[in-house]
Amino acid sequence: MTRARWIFIIFVACSSRPQAIQPRDVAIISPASGEVSAKLVADPNAPTVQLGPDEDFVAPRLRPENPPPIYPPELVPLHLTPHTVAVRVMFDERGNALSVVPSPVANSTDDPYRATFEKAVETTLMRWRCQPPRIRKFRPGPDSDGDGKPDFRILSAQRTLKTFFDVSFLFEVVNGQPVVRSAASHEPI
Repeated sequence: MTRARWIFIIFVACSSRPQAIQPRDVAIISPASGEVSAKLVADPNAPTVQLGPDEDFVAPRLRPENPPPIYPPELVPLHLTPHTVAVRVMFDERGNALSVVPSPVANSTDDPYRATFEKAVETTLMRWRCQPPRIRKFRPGPDSDGDGKPDFRILSAQRTLKTFFDVSFLFEVVNGQPVVRSAASHEPI
């Protein structure tokens, strides 16, 4: 191939316009992924942690890889009004989901489809994991610099606890597409 022909091919390739992609096509090409966003509902009756001397509390956290619930496919064609599901998910000391029950502090939409939406949430949340809460006990470390205070603390004991989270999800159909959002932020998840 001649040098002029290579220059022409390179010029044509560099000057072509990028393909126009509609937002719906982008979702098909690169589906959204990321951390689960769910509204955490505070329970005013939750027990408080009583700490002893030289103890600290490490709060529980939901794991970022927890998948979001899926809108029940059989309900999408019905174009239902938005549906809220509020549940309490309980975790054992290892962070595994133990059970999913209706939340005592938040309400779910009550209609003929409630059981189907709750089953979709339960199926997903039973696969969820959390970093369970811990109470850590420390003992003083040595005083190497002679200032009368320990230079650091040494972890002497740790125990993990069972925990629960009250979470709320909003299921809706937007422009014919099923969407599950955090009921708090209304951000798609």
